[in-house]
Amino acid sequence: MTVIARFSPSNQRLFISDIAESSLSDKIIPWPTLGCSSTVFPEGSGFTLIGYTQKISIINDSLLISWAGTKIYARFAENELREALSKQNNLATLKTTLNKIANEVGENIALIGCYLEPSNGRTKLHDFQYGTTLRYEEQSGYWTATGTGVDVFFEQLRNQSNPLESINPVHPVDKAFTVTSAMLYEEHTSKSPLYRYTGGAYEIAYVERGKFRKLDHHATAVWSVEIGEDGFPEAPLLHSVNLYYYYDDIFAITAISETRPTKDGAIIEKFSHFLAAPLEREVTKAELNNFRPKYSPQHFNHIIEIHYPGVALRKLRVTEYSQASAIQFIDNNGLVSIKVDSKLVVDQVIIFEQRRKAHQSC
Repeated sequence: MTVIARFSPSNQRLFISDIAESSLSDKIIPWPTLGCSSTVFPEGSGFTLIGYTQKISIINDSLLISWAGTKIYARFAENELREALSKQNNLATLKTTLNKIANEVGENIALIGCYLEPSNGRTKLHDFQYGTTLRYEEQSGYWTATGTGVDVFFEQLRNQSNPLESINPVHPVDKAFTVTSAMLYEEHTSKSPLYRYTGGAYEIAYVERGKFRKLDHHATAVWSVEIGEDGFPEAPLLHSVNLYYYYDDIFAITAISETRPTKDGAIIEKFSHFLAAPLEREVTKAELNNFRPKYSPQHFNHIIEIHYPGVALRKLRVTEYSQASAIQFIDNNGLVSIKVDSKLVVDQVIIFEQRRKAHQSC
């Protein structure tokens, strides 16, 4: 099914949604975090993952919606809103159209959205939701979420408030980055989001300079670091890298699952690409054939498992914004390699350990 959410840390407006489509089917499909959906839903499971789709729609410069539920009803809602606001783009038209949609779709979909209204030279934000409830969390402000994965979202929203779990949160979308990377990590390890038919990848949207934007060119890497008997970290191991970016209006995921070590990093030996179309259409055969991956992440989210001798592991999140350097991609006539500078990871683990020990001694 899905998880969609809006939350407001520090008066920001952040939106997230997964890409999973699910239904009664015998279908088995490739999956970004696992390789194959049959890892969780073997043949004969009945209800299973069937595809990927975008669930955040920027209708125009003033309106964003995210949806959960039945796709054909979501398309109806999107079409109604786009057509109505193309004729008269104001708050009254939005409210009238939302009431019309509610009468038509019933409980077949839930909507979460935001409308930007110019007001005395500033932008006034109007939040709305249909089929879900507005809630409040001290660390994250007012939030709302819905879908089969809502419990996974709320658990991570609450867990990721611990300042020891995150270093250098400086970007406006940091909270969304934190929550989505934590859910993806759970998908890699316990697989718990997938048992709720949620995940694969997450779109992130936000408001910047009075306009809605989707976060482009970002990535998540999973590392592990052993802490030696001397208390210092050993050389980190890189386990997986997933890239997220837009190819025209297609949301693309490149999952790197196998590499061959080299002196400076690694040669990519196995990668897979996944394309999620906007709500109003499907990915075409021509788009599949002409797709060319982009290896240029600007924002990098590193999830680091820290393993201690005889002690349960801890997880650290380190984020690089705008000038990611720990992992760089080099395309040499189609042979793509990774240059790894693990110093950033090691340095941040050392800082984390110093903070953790100082916190324990207080």
